[in-house]
Amino acid sequence: MRERTHASDTDGVSDDIRAISLALQHPDVEVLAFTTVHGCVSVEQATANVKRCQRANGVPATIPTYKGAQEPILGKEPRQNTESIFFGKDGIGDQPDAFPEVQEDDFEPTSEDVAAIALIRLAKEHPTATLVCLGPLTNVALALKLDPNFNFKRVVIMGGNYYGIGNVASKSSAEFNFHGDPEAASIVLHKLAPQLVVVPWEAFFLEGAKHQKEVDFNAHLHYDTKLASFLRTVTSRGKLALVLRFE
Repeated sequence: MRERTHASDTDGVSDDIRAISLALQHPDVEVLAFTTVHGCVSVEQATANVKRCQRANGVPATIPTYKGAQEPILGKEPRQNTESIFFGKDGIGDQPDAFPEVQEDDFEPTSEDVAAIALIRLAKEHPTATLVCLGPLTNVALALKLDPNFNFKRVVIMGGNYYGIGNVASKSSAEFNFHGDPEAASIVLHKLAPQLVVVPWEAFFLEGAKHQKEVDFNAHLHYDTKLASFLRTVTSRGKLALVLRFE
């Protein structure tokens, strides 16, 4: 029996795909389910990306996948998505014919249950599980509104920032995931504070020559494996965009 169980709530773009792959490859982690949320791409595209990621990891795409919120809690018009510069229109490099090829049924969830309902059920069925949140927090906030007792033992959030240096626009201080639904972020931070672990934007922003000496952030891309090939595909647009930005 695996020692740790977790569910992932994700908008399914390249940085999330790497995190999901870490979980799928870890021998002591059981991934219970995926829930998809609006963000850099639609929830349908996020669902397809998650299923494709499972196949790239040599895992049959049978882990339950639930579609979630298409828009923020206040129902604002979706902002223009500038993140496609880094991730591509599909969020993972715009190479649908690369390994593993996109399949027609990738865009369909494995269940008709919506993400918030699925999260409530998973929390009750697996009281020691961890919830990993990789996108805007709309699904989690909705779960809290539907069930005031909604609670995972541990909730890890990729979002927010510490120094007030944002990644939404050149003059913005907002981090993308919290900016995607600030009301949801407020609800989750207030309601689940005791069990929260927040990994802020600086965990990526501080990557540079100094930190590269301690951690090779790209080591996993250099292996001669099918998974490494897939990860090179999903990160290719972002790496090119960064090169062009700093030339």
